[in-house]
Amino acid sequence: MTAAHAFWSTITGRWKQRSRRTHYIITYDDVNDSHRTRLSKLLEGYGDRVQYSVFEADLSRVETQAILTLAAKLISEADSLRLYPMCEECTRGVKTIGRKYEPPPEVHFV
Repeated sequence: MTAAHAFWSTITGRWKQRSRRTHYIITYDDVNDSHRTRLSKLLEGYGDRVQYSVFEADLSRVETQAILTLAAKLISEADSLRLYPMCEECTRGVKTIGRKYEPPPEVHFV
């Protein structure tokens, strides 16, 4: 293996590792209005609102940890934030009645 090949293999491996994403259903219940608003805005930065206090998001491990760290500052003992990881097969099997969730189109950079 040449030095250049080793370099690009390392870069490609790191990119693939960073680009691994998991689909999550994120729900929250917060009794404090200002915390609820801030938590909602935080989640809107990572995913799509599908119901009033439910979001769907494709997250990396770093993004998942960021949400948990930032939300911990807003959540009290009486509140909750739950992240449910969904496998690809489970995500395809979601059934909806009424307004359907349409994820934004994928963006590919070349």
